Amino acid sequence: MDAQISDTADLQALERRAAEHLRQNHPIDSASFIPTPVQRALAILSVAALLLGLTAWPAETAELMRTLGILAFLSLSLFRLLCAALARPLVPVDRPEFHAPRDWPVYSIIAPLYKEGPVAIDLIDRLKRIDYPDDKLDLLIMLEADDADTLDALHSTDLPAWARIVVLPAGKPKTKPKACTAALALARGQYITIYDAEDAPHPHQLKAAVLAFEAGDKRLACLQAPLDIDNTGDGWLSRQFALEYGVQFRLIIPALSRLGLPIALGGTSNHFRTDVLRDLGGWDPYNLTEDADLGFRLAAHTYKVQALPYPTYEEAPRHLPVWVNQRSSWIKGFMQTWGVRMRSWHTLMTGAGLWGFLVLHLTIGASIVSAFVHGPLLLAVGLDVITGLQTGHWHLRPIDGLVLFAAYATWLLSAALASRQLGVKNLAFSALTTPFYWPLQTLAAIKAGFELVTKPFHWSKTPHGLAMTRSF
Repeated sequence: MDAQISDTADLQALERRAAEHLRQNHPIDSASFIPTPVQRALAILSVAALLLGLTAWPAETAELMRTLGILAFLSLSLFRLLCAALARPLVPVDRPEFHAPRDWPVYSIIAPLYKEGPVAIDLIDRLKRIDYPDDKLDLLIMLEADDADTLDALHSTDLPAWARIVVLPAGKPKTKPKACTAALALARGQYITIYDAEDAPHPHQLKAAVLAFEAGDKRLACLQAPLDIDNTGDGWLSRQFALEYGVQFRLIIPALSRLGLPIALGGTSNHFRTDVLRDLGGWDPYNLTEDADLGFRLAAHTYKVQALPYPTYEEAPRHLPVWVNQRSSWIKGFMQTWGVRMRSWHTLMTGAGLWGFLVLHLTIGASIVSAFVHGPLLLAVGLDVITGLQTGHWHLRPIDGLVLFAAYATWLLSAALASRQLGVKNLAFSALTTPFYWPLQTLAAIKAGFELVTKPFHWSKTPHGLAMTRSF
């Protein structure tokens, strides 16, 4: 069988269907239509009310904003403490069922690649290490029409018989979720997962997912494996990134899984029942955080997501410009996701309940707000400390300092617990300098806000294969 699917007419139809199916059939779930007129009107009214308040009642408005800020920080601190208390260690074990004779179901793997020639061969080698019967694997390597380098690299290596290459014709939007949705139409597996170019999945991840799906009820639609950063030796930025991932995938997601609450999925190593994914229309090709959006869309339809304890190892950006580009795309996608979910908030509340609705704001909403706030907050605190030491007059009140200390303390606790699970020596000490990492998000947030208006569906490509200390 030819490993490359090349029928031009079929590929063009596939590309168009992947791009347009969700917004034509489920327009309320498509990020191509935000903001709606109502959302735009509410945003204008909110800004107008804020400006009026600052002009007519500046002291009262400032006090109201301070109170709301205190409540927000306290809510996030309590949320993080709850997750730290409820999370249980994700420990991968070599279960006897992995080696017992049985008929394993067909499992599809989507590998959406773009400009990944230098690492594409490494990805194929890592996927070959997966412990799963070759005749039950179905790998779909999704490429873009202008990516000859990656195609040449794949043709130069020994592709397994279970791999297929699909080169999508040029079309808009040119995004990862469009490629994944196109692959969904071609997938042969009962279950399906995604791996990115730099991923090194645990060899037992697929078998563990099959057993978890079989043990769960019919509403279990997705399993999220932890994403662990394995180039923490590359520097301060990589270690901060690793801490973020550690807290997210080792504490927050397992805790939300135990509570049956919505989960903002990661962009890789999430495993789905293929039929459920097709019923929902696949991923949103216009949403840059299609993974997080899909997690809440599953919850709105009363489907469940659980944590899977078999990790995938990834690399973190080593350089600030690369980090900013990647983070700005995430923040822009979070703004899209929050806007889409809020225009159908009643559906999310009906499917996931009030607590599920609040999780949207404590995860996606909080990520957006904090990205814009951390930079100005650090500047304001720094200036207040300097002027306070010089003049003896402080703008910060004891309650402000207490709230900020509580937020930082809960982060240190969460980082320590996540680092212990990850088993990375001295990683927890990097959390002491995280207050200098958080404000960097403001740079990315400003870029994201500008691009949301000028080019909302543009994804800033993150180069891979640059890590110096990877283990896999």
